[in-house]
Amino acid sequence: MLTEQLQGALNSRVTIEQAKGALAQARGVSVDDAFVLIRSYARGNNRRLGDVARTVLTDPDPHRRGTHRIDTTLLVTVLIGPATDGA
Repeated sequence: MLTEQLQGALNSRVTIEQAKGALAQARGVSVDDAFVLIRSYARGNNRRLGDVARTVLTDPDPHRRGTHRIDTTLLVTVLIGPATDGA
C-alpha cells in the first residue's frame, strides 16, 4: 500500500515537472513562472495539481473551451497577459 502511494506521488511529480517545462517553452516563461500558472489554475478551479499538469501535457489545444479540458492559452492570458511575438 505504501509503495503504491509513493509510486503515485513520484509519477505525479514527474508529470508536474514535464508540464512545467512544456508550458515554459510554449509561452516563453521560466519554469518557476510556469509552475505558478499551473498551481494557480489548479487552486482557482479546485483541481489537483497533477490532474492539471497531465491535461497541460495531453491536451494543449486552446480551442476546447467549455469542456473539462484546460485552455492553456486562456490560463496564461488570464494570469500573465497575452503572449508577445518578441517585437
